[in-house]
Amino acid sequence: TETSSSSSSSSSKDDDEILTKRAVTDEEIMDIASFRNDLTSPEMLIAKQQAKRDEIDTTADAVRGLSIGLGIGALYGAATFFDGGDVTESLTNFGVMGGTIGAILGINNAQGKAVYVASLPEAQNRLKVDYVEGLIKRQDIGFYGTITNKSFYNNRFEGCNGVVGCIDCQLRNCDGSENDKVYGALPPHVHIKNLSVDSAVRRKGVARRLVKMVEDYAREETEAELITLVVDDFNDAALNLYTGLGYTQESIGNPSATQKYGQWMRGRSAMYKIL
Repeated sequence: TETSSSSSSSSSKDDDEILTKRAVTDEEIMDIASFRNDLTSPEMLIAKQQAKRDEIDTTADAVRGLSIGLGIGALYGAATFFDGGDVTESLTNFGVMGGTIGAILGINNAQGKAVYVASLPEAQNRLKVDYVEGLIKRQDIGFYGTITNKSFYNNRFEGCNGVVGCIDCQLRNCDGSENDKVYGALPPHVHIKNLSVDSAVRRKGVARRLVKMVEDYAREETEAELITLVVDDFNDAALNLYTGLGYTQESIGNPSATQKYGQWMRGRSAMYKIL
């Protein structure tokens, strides 16, 4: 498929290992972002950047920076000469340009700044923008699966606070939607945007439970008449999942699909379920 607005979180539990919940707080949404960021939290991202910086030979890196600056200066000096300048002017431009850039790069690299290390707010914002912008802005509604014991799976999910899968959706084509865009001729509907379950917990029914939570939300809290999503025609796993849950597949591989769905794309299909 494509890639929390209540005041309390609902949850269901099929066993003592995985819970499915609605993402309500910013902290929960950041855990989803960390899950989508290869199970890596902002803090872990910063630690990786710092470790990479610490591995650098700053002396060799300073020499490399100086060499780059002098190389740029040489090119500038040569360009000056071939553009009609005399030797003195060319050498002056080489020295000024190469020396200045080389000094800046050399000092920067000597201080270990060749590898950028983000601040915590910067790292958090990067994950928000890349992975959960719709959830943060409350344009989308999200649900997620989480393990009750963070030590399961050799602490694999520690960086995302136990999140093992997630789904988000958006109410469309009705007054209650946070998105004013009109999608084709569809009636009010909830569109599934992203569904992902980590490979370590697949075949445990997590994806089905997350889709069911979207359906319950659509029925109980919105005026949606159907659920929709878009899927690649070659994605057999997704096609089988949604077909098994009662969804109907319809190709959007030609321009005529635009009138109904507001889009068309070769090799893709819309799937829908009437509520």
